[in-house]
Amino acid sequence: MSPPSGTFEFGPFRLDARKRVLWRGGRIVPLPPKALDLLVALVEQQGDVVRKQDLMQRVWPDTFVEEANLSVNVSALRKALGEQPGGRPYIETVPRRGYRFAAPGTPAAPALPSLAVLPFIALSRGKDDAYLGAGLADALITRLGSTGRVVVRPTSAVLKYANRDPREAGRDLQVDAVLEGKVQRQGSRLRVTVQLIPLAGPTPSWAETFDEETTSVFALQDPFLSSRTGTGSGRGRSWSGPWS
Repeated sequence: MSPPSGTFEFGPFRLDARKRVLWRGGRIVPLPPKALDLLVALVEQQGDVVRKQDLMQRVWPDTFVEEANLSVNVSALRKALGEQPGGRPYIETVPRRGYRFAAPGTPAAPALPSLAVLPFIALSRGKDDAYLGAGLADALITRLGSTGRVVVRPTSAVLKYANRDPREAGRDLQVDAVLEGKVQRQGSRLRVTVQLIPLAGPTPSWAETFDEETTSVFALQDPFLSSRTGTGSGRGRSWSGPWS
């Protein structure tokens, strides 16, 4: 059998084969790990009958288990999935052969990566700079969200994470990466530093510094966006992430 290959949709469900997560609408369906492994193995075969022996080898590799273990997990899946319209079960028993998934999953479009832009931290002491940090974040949220290449958490969701640990914020907001920034006034100019922190990696994958006049501070959106593809004028590393 092939290894997990992606995301599948069937009925009201969405199965992420790589992350081993089953969704129904916006909620995760709680399932034992072995039941999820079994579901992935069946859905990937696109309606073909899978022998019990093959399923047991896939779900319990290098382990001797009784066939009753397979039956218990099939029952757990049937209970969690319910029935299709018309009363047909999602998992059918084929006598003397094995099991088949009766509603072959349709490969789903890859999910867009998700991002949280935290309010920028003001390094200067001016009261207006705190508002500036929130304003810069809001401008980037709007601009990045309009690209259609990334799901960006709204401003209302990120404001309470100002000055919080970015990884902690990212976990709470359930995103793939967090963008954090710092802003500092230097005379009539502003220096803004930003870095992208993927939750799956130990270090920032991209960092950049921008200098602009205070009169054109929101023009920082344009050099920021262009720098993601390596065309910006900043001195940091360009980022070749999934929505660059």
